Amino acid sequence: MRRPFLLEGKLDSKVAKSVSPKAAAEFLGVTQKTLRQWRSQGVGPRYVQYSKRRVTYPMSALRLFREANTMSSIYEPEAA
Repeated sequence: MRRPFLLEGKLDSKVAKSVSPKAAAEFLGVTQKTLRQWRSQGVGPRYVQYSKRRVTYPMSALRLFREANTMSSIYEPEAA
């Protein structure tokens, strides 16, 4: 597996095609434990499982998951 490229200590999500659970968790702002729980519950971003212990996340799937779960504010101030 290609390791994710880092720029100034941050994941370069435009270059990496597939990342580790640790990098995926950092990208989404959750813990690795949360990703494990999501996998066992059948929710969360799509992933590739090569063996029982080896999992990677395609960056395209992480971006889609983040976009699909981005909410906008519905607050509308009243006209004065």
